[in-house]
Amino acid sequence: MPEDKKLNKQQLEAIQHKSGPLLIIAGAGTGKTTVVTERVKWLIAEGLALPNEILALTFTEKAAKEMQERIDVAMPYGYTQMWVMTFHSFCDRILRDEGLSIGLDTGYKLMTEADSVDLLRRHLFDLDLDLYRPLGNPHKFVSALLQHFSRLQDEDVTPEDYLKHVKNELSQGYKKYTELKIAESLLDFGDLISYTLKLFRTRSNILKKYQDKFKYILVDEFQDTNYAQNQLLYLLTGNHQNLSVVADDDQCLPTGTKIATTAGQKNIESIKRGEKVITAVGKGYTSTSRVDNVMKSTKLTRLIALKTESGKEITSTDNHKMFCLIPGRKYGTKKFFYVYLMQRRNLGWRMGITDDLAQRLKLERSADRIIAIKECETEQEARYHETVLSLNYGVPLYPFKPRKRMVLTGEWLNRLFGEIDTESRVKKLAHDLGIDLNAHHFCLGGVVRGDSDRAKVILRMCVRRNRTFWARDRLLTNPIVQHEVKLETSSASILKNIRKTNLKLLKAKKGWQVRKSFSSLVEAGKLAQYLVGITNAIFEAKFDVGKRDGLARQALIMPAGNIFPGMRIPVLNRYEIIYEQVISRKVKQKTTTVYDLEINNTHNFVANGVVVHNSIYRWRGAAISNVIQFRKTYSKAKLVTLVQNYRSTQEILDRAYDLIQYNNPDRLEVAEKIDKKLISVRKVAGDKVEFIHVDRVENEAEAVAKQISELKTQDSKLSYKDIAILVRANVHADPFVRALSRHDIPYQFLGPGKLFQQPEIKDLIAYLKILYNFADNSSFYRVLSMSFFAIPIRELVLLSNSAKRQNISLFEAAEADQSENVKTLVDLIHKHLEDSRTQTAGQILYDFLQATGILQAMLDYKDPITPAQAQNISRFFNKIKSFESTHEDASVRAVVDWLDLSMELGESPLATDSDWTQNDSVNILTIHSAKGLEFPVVFLVNLVGQRFPTSERKEPIPIPDELIKEILPTGDFHLQEERRLFYVGMTRARDRLFLTAADFYAEAKREKKLSPFILESLGQTASDQRLATNEQLSILDYQPSVTKRPTMNSELITINYLSYSQIQTFLDCPLHYKAKYILRLPTPPSAALSFGIAVHGSLKDVFSLPTKDVTAILKKNWVSDGFLNKKHEQEYFAKGERILTHFLEHEYDPKHQPSLLEEMFTVPLNPMLKIGGKIDRVDTLPNGQIEIIDYKTGKIPKDREKTAVDDLQLSFYSLAATILKTDPFNKKPEDIKLTLLYLEENTRFSTTRSAAQLEDAKQQILGYADQISRSDFKCTGKNCANCEFKILCDTIKTTE
Repeated sequence: MPEDKKLNKQQLEAIQHKSGPLLIIAGAGTGKTTVVTERVKWLIAEGLALPNEILALTFTEKAAKEMQERIDVAMPYGYTQMWVMTFHSFCDRILRDEGLSIGLDTGYKLMTEADSVDLLRRHLFDLDLDLYRPLGNPHKFVSALLQHFSRLQDEDVTPEDYLKHVKNELSQGYKKYTELKIAESLLDFGDLISYTLKLFRTRSNILKKYQDKFKYILVDEFQDTNYAQNQLLYLLTGNHQNLSVVADDDQCLPTGTKIATTAGQKNIESIKRGEKVITAVGKGYTSTSRVDNVMKSTKLTRLIALKTESGKEITSTDNHKMFCLIPGRKYGTKKFFYVYLMQRRNLGWRMGITDDLAQRLKLERSADRIIAIKECETEQEARYHETVLSLNYGVPLYPFKPRKRMVLTGEWLNRLFGEIDTESRVKKLAHDLGIDLNAHHFCLGGVVRGDSDRAKVILRMCVRRNRTFWARDRLLTNPIVQHEVKLETSSASILKNIRKTNLKLLKAKKGWQVRKSFSSLVEAGKLAQYLVGITNAIFEAKFDVGKRDGLARQALIMPAGNIFPGMRIPVLNRYEIIYEQVISRKVKQKTTTVYDLEINNTHNFVANGVVVHNSIYRWRGAAISNVIQFRKTYSKAKLVTLVQNYRSTQEILDRAYDLIQYNNPDRLEVAEKIDKKLISVRKVAGDKVEFIHVDRVENEAEAVAKQISELKTQDSKLSYKDIAILVRANVHADPFVRALSRHDIPYQFLGPGKLFQQPEIKDLIAYLKILYNFADNSSFYRVLSMSFFAIPIRELVLLSNSAKRQNISLFEAAEADQSENVKTLVDLIHKHLEDSRTQTAGQILYDFLQATGILQAMLDYKDPITPAQAQNISRFFNKIKSFESTHEDASVRAVVDWLDLSMELGESPLATDSDWTQNDSVNILTIHSAKGLEFPVVFLVNLVGQRFPTSERKEPIPIPDELIKEILPTGDFHLQEERRLFYVGMTRARDRLFLTAADFYAEAKREKKLSPFILESLGQTASDQRLATNEQLSILDYQPSVTKRPTMNSELITINYLSYSQIQTFLDCPLHYKAKYILRLPTPPSAALSFGIAVHGSLKDVFSLPTKDVTAILKKNWVSDGFLNKKHEQEYFAKGERILTHFLEHEYDPKHQPSLLEEMFTVPLNPMLKIGGKIDRVDTLPNGQIEIIDYKTGKIPKDREKTAVDDLQLSFYSLAATILKTDPFNKKPEDIKLTLLYLEENTRFSTTRSAAQLEDAKQQILGYADQISRSDFKCTGKNCANCEFKILCDTIKTTE
């Protein structure tokens, strides 16, 4: 949502919520991020919290960075150390500071996936494994084991928990692997959450410290949290409960609905938590129960109005759960005919009509379930609708069980249902009619029939074993409420699965059964879900809620949308519940305020005289979802719904809404938090969503390219950068890249660009691989082909042929070659082979970049190096340096092994994230990468089965169901996840949306099925659309064309942030500034820099750690990079020990703790420029003033007093301390003492700044920012001899 948009009423309501839990329900494009950002700003402006008292958690670094940037712009006074980060970054910070309290080495190294695989491979035989360490291929299950251990961490299952549940090789391996990590001071990402939970659970004082610290906690994408992350949030909120989350709703009854209470009828909007309402307790009896929670929301929804034979009327949302008795022909005052859908689970769906749903299914014993979809008053009317619906949706009418005079039987009948995709057609039909296919009207029992098995799981609410005659005309005062779960089956294979569990099997009249009672409906629901999961059983929820003709009868629990005239619903008749026939039904759609009540124990109440279920419990899907748990944990949570979409046209929103409805009833799991219809604020209907269907993928890409050209011709204001092609996976982009190139259309690929897969990085990896194994012909050929060596192609061919003739490696052939360019490369490799004995891979790689001239080319953007490639090389070099800092062995061999393993696992850092929005190019990216973005025109491509949706990948080693603490949907969870992703893709489009597909991909000979998502979003007619042409691309279509590079914005550099270090670097040398801060070029490590980092970290630990062992503290913070040799490093270490010892003796006072240590800050100088940095230490003085201390590890300059007076860095600190409004800052200039502490001599120089001096400093900084923005970044010639970038500079001046 654009920042300048006026906030709507619902957004303001969420932003200005003062205290207590807050649930924000936000759909795509409704301004969710704006609301979160504005809420942070409002909390600070209102004085409810300081910036460092707000914790904002996201799921990706990208999202955290975006939120940080928005808050950064919104903050008028700057901030220090804002806690905007991912869950893992938050836990890492906590453990680094507090981990010693649970015996954790706070200097632990955080492992990547490749590191984890390497660790487990090295110690595989230390684990007592048998099945999961096969002798022929011991490493076969390494990745599967790690995935298994990670899932256990997600479910908050410790090794001890696992061993208590079962003692086997997996549980023992989990324990041993955890011990291995601790022994080597290694943690993975799952450990960060696990150990933070352990810390908070076992150290109450530390938990209270952070509960008190964070007055407000905000969480984005709340329903994406796993169980362990949820537990972390609940611990952190403490008593204040100021937790704001973004999630989804499902409220049900409109304003004005009358609720039966002990005090008489009351409107639902006036019901309060704790009130007593009338509730059904089984077999027609009633009692009272407490209201535990009241939910309210305003939404656009589909309402169902039902009227019974006595005149009772109930209106609810179509998904509100109700109780329904399905009668046979002999019941009722009025006869109805029904059009129905019948399912045979191993075959498909068919359609038919009947006046008795139960009897119809019983006659066709081979089918499983029957669902009514329309009621009719006459058979002729029913036949008419049956024919129309069958033809419109393509659903067969043939019975599953052959009848007399049927033509299609046996094999032909099976072929009919095998070749027609009845599943997707029936889903479309049900969606259009508002029918829930999971809620049948009758199903058969769990018996074996034919060649397939059936099992049935029944959940019965409020089971009563006996009648209570004395309570016929009164309420039961203290009824026993029990809920029962029963599984029935006679299938041998299903029984075999059940016997593997701890469940007790009982002999039944037909087959076997599992039966268990619960006082908690939640626990009953968990067992029911578990049984369905292990048996693939049909699920049915029932309640003996009322009586018919004096006898208690079981009603099915189903949504209101599935209840039709002729069926019966329970109504209150004095103190008794009886069934009455529904005689009319009306459907309408409107925006209204709706409510739901959560009823203790019995989970039902009486609304307008009709007994209804409290819909907060859902028998399918996320029965106990994160959102429901949030409501249960925070019963007073305020609910705010955002439905106004600021991005897309109404046409796009409507089609996306049609699609996502197919995830019902699991709507609380929808990633984009939509279970309502979004309304476009733009008030534009928009163009229809178009579907392009061709024969081959090449023609699909060609059609997209031509459509882009047409769009550009039709609209001169449309830029290429306004267009996006969204693919499901990176590998699907190639045909579209080729097509755009043929049409001379500029493009850029924005996928998660894997750094290790970039051509310029593959060149560098190839060079390292030659040093690892000079017989690696492929790698050597790649290096020979690098443009920097300028080796003619003819020479490469001759060299390759020579190697083949002599049966030697390509490198050995090159050694014998006399060509100057080849000889240069061979000599360089010989040098680096010798250097590899003592030097790290990073040192050798840096020398290679220098020797080849690549570094110089990066600085000047000389061909063939582009800005993006220069930044990628910098990232790769920094990644190598990071590896060196966390691994003792950083040799070429170790680094190449690590790179190989990382690439094998598909693990790679992202390539450069430069500002792609400045490039006028068509954007090609994955849908995952498109989250949070928007484009005027979007193409969703490759929409066929196995591509989108992808094939499901199941867990190779599933964790035991008993250890799963969060309940997942019982439906096709993978398909739902894919549908949510498709929804994300659709809602990226602002004005135009195109869906495309082809029949054949690559060399496949089998025609692909269209994605079901096309039918779900566009309707039945979409599958019939197809471009007329089947022409293949001609050879002329493949003629080469010069692909346009993204056009770059050539405006002056915008400087919106400066630190003192950046200014000093620019003043020393503009070229150095460009290399270090704009290009971020790699530099060799510096001993002085490493020493400074170690000493600063150690001085912080002197105050924060209980130990005062100087050597131990320095070792913990030591950085070994940049020293000439071991003796050089030892001398620096001894110097550090001297500094710390002297500091402890003369500077450290255990009675006086600093107010702040190593404090990061960012403050605005004006709306366009912010300054920032890190303050080493802040002390609060007895007179209320503060002293800002800057540590110096270098020697005292000659003009020491003048340095302190004129030091711009101290002016930075003073400016920050006057602008920041948080304690201990917010001081006048004269109340801020500024001190330079030279550690080696333990000498202080102190000064202050006046308001006039600070104003001068401010103008000085603004002047520097202007200079930098206009600079040509030429070298000044100062200090070139000692410059880390001297190799790039041609202006080194020699001294006489």
